[in-house]
Amino acid sequence: MKKIFLLLLISLSLFGDLVDDGYKNLQKGNYERAHQLWVRACELNNAKGCFALGFEYEYGKHVKQSYKKAGEYLLKACSLKDGVSCFRIGVFYEEGWGTFKNYHKAVEYYKKACSLHVPTGCFQLGHMYYEGLGVRQNKGKAKELFGKSCDMKYQKGCDNYRILNEQGY
Repeated sequence: MKKIFLLLLISLSLFGDLVDDGYKNLQKGNYERAHQLWVRACELNNAKGCFALGFEYEYGKHVKQSYKKAGEYLLKACSLKDGVSCFRIGVFYEEGWGTFKNYHKAVEYYKKACSLHVPTGCFQLGHMYYEGLGVRQNKGKAKELFGKSCDMKYQKGCDNYRILNEQGY
């Protein structure tokens, strides 16, 4: 039992070290090494490593830009409960980046992001309800979600909540 616990502790510290070392290498200009460390972290099911790779490919930072590859890494990070990655996947579906536009899928991933306490996820989900994109239009639900993002200190959520409140929703 002691050996299993020790192995678990070592693997957990390794996850953090791989991702952190990746960022340190990035700051030093060692882009290939950073990428290799994040690939290894992602292979070990580290959400932050997968997110870093998704970011690289989404924005074409030191790799050839590819929404398809970005989506694959972000999807894995989302499945590992990284809320920001879930939000980014929602954006991909809403905008049709690397995939067909699919508002229902965008709503699904914004819900996931919101449930993981990502304020922009709650805000975008509110926007989808406000506009009736992928869901039945419901300004009361939109107001609730804008309020939730406001509670997480997202100013746009506060602004939209106030506007809908003044309109009587």
